[in-house]
Amino acid sequence: MSNDPMIQQRYEQTMEKYHEYFEHVRQAFRSHCEEIKQSTLKKLELIPEEDQESKQAILVEQKEALQKALSELKQLLNYQSSKMRKTLEEIKREQEAASFDLENELNNVV
Repeated sequence: MSNDPMIQQRYEQTMEKYHEYFEHVRQAFRSHCEEIKQSTLKKLELIPEEDQESKQAILVEQKEALQKALSELKQLLNYQSSKMRKTLEEIKREQEAASFDLENELNNVV
């Protein structure tokens, strides 16, 4: 494998960008879930204690909203992971090509 510092730097930058993106998305997801929770609590406060059917409907609505948010998160992460994987594969091909650069090796021998 090549020890080309430029290729290694691209690899590290790609990984760092992915981790930053992942952290940003995770925080946004947590925030969105908290908003759903707070909205549900406010709705439940308005329902009389004896109206269990309405309370149950609100909880079902909350569960659906959370499931939708989770589905969107998975879709987003799958897309981003696929993009990152393609970039890393490209970097790997560059590393392999650089390690088999016979012309460069000949210049070093002469």
